[in-house]
Amino acid sequence: MSGNNTRECTAEGGWTGTTPKCIRESCIPMNPDPELTMSCSDENKVGSNCTFTCPPDQNLIGSKWRECTSTGQWTNTLPVCRQCSHLKSDLVFIIDGSWSVGNVNFRKAKDFMKSLVNPFEIGWDYTRVSVLQYSDDPRIEFYLKDYQDKTTLLNAIDAITYKGGNTRTGEAIRYMMGQIFSVEAGSRPYVKKHMVLLTDGQSQDDVGAPARAAKNFNIRTFAIGVGDAIEDELKLVATPPFSDTLYHVEDYDGIRHLQDTLAFKFCEDLEPQMNAAMAGGYGGECVCPAGPLGPQGPEGVAGQPGRPGPPGVPGLTPADTLEKDDVIELCRQVSTNVFRRSRAQSIANNNAGSRRQSLTSRRRPNNRN
Repeated sequence: MSGNNTRECTAEGGWTGTTPKCIRESCIPMNPDPELTMSCSDENKVGSNCTFTCPPDQNLIGSKWRECTSTGQWTNTLPVCRQCSHLKSDLVFIIDGSWSVGNVNFRKAKDFMKSLVNPFEIGWDYTRVSVLQYSDDPRIEFYLKDYQDKTTLLNAIDAITYKGGNTRTGEAIRYMMGQIFSVEAGSRPYVKKHMVLLTDGQSQDDVGAPARAAKNFNIRTFAIGVGDAIEDELKLVATPPFSDTLYHVEDYDGIRHLQDTLAFKFCEDLEPQMNAAMAGGYGGECVCPAGPLGPQGPEGVAGQPGRPGPPGVPGLTPADTLEKDDVIELCRQVSTNVFRRSRAQSIANNNAGSRRQSLTSRRRPNNRN
């Protein structure tokens, strides 16, 4: 208890001492993972501050510190250690390269991208990275399939040249959807997809429709606005909740303070892929790399004989054959007779016509002057 356990009402109408209140002396002890190293100033007593660290090959996910408050509750949440480097993700950067950025700030944007890539293992079956720079029109600097080791990837980011131009964020997102997140460009259907948009101004085209398409494609998008970037526009792009995915800084120097935060967010969003061996040979998710097609395999074994088909249509007996031949012969004779009678009738009609014409000529009088 803090305060006075007894108080007296004075003649002035006030109380002596201070109002007592019950406070907890400690918080519930924390039970961190074995990989997590915890150091506390006063164990789990009220006022104690605890800090956390992970082994060098792992990342700390969560807060780096917690404090035991007078309510008996720890601030923040208990962090965990996770080995993010070997987790899988398709990561795409969409970087504003308009005139308002400038060469110096564009250099800082490239350093920012490299710092986000560093915690992850880059490879065909790990994290793949693509960069799209935009201004009036988008330009793909490299695809997800292009670089499969960290050194060449970082060198490729360094080699990106500044475009300059106006700001058309909507067209950049639309172009990214059609050209980068496809199997042909190196995207994998079974891994998490992240997009980081970095811009310093308001777009000169519609952002809402292409941003909705990206969200419908289950791409978790982080929107980072610098300086004059419009927050309402960033909300169209970022994936809710915005407390995790939307950030605004005053200038390009401020984006370096987001490096650790975003790296943690990426890692927090990724779950280790369980293969068939981990699943006991059943279920799980395939983690085989989508490599190029191998050589054609040997010819397979012959299949099993098929099932008997349905009974066929009954065939013709010799008697049926004779009867059929008789019908054909009869039809031939009838056709011949009909043809002959028709021809005879035609000849008779022609002859009768000739005789009538001859009689008419003989009966006609001669007109002589």
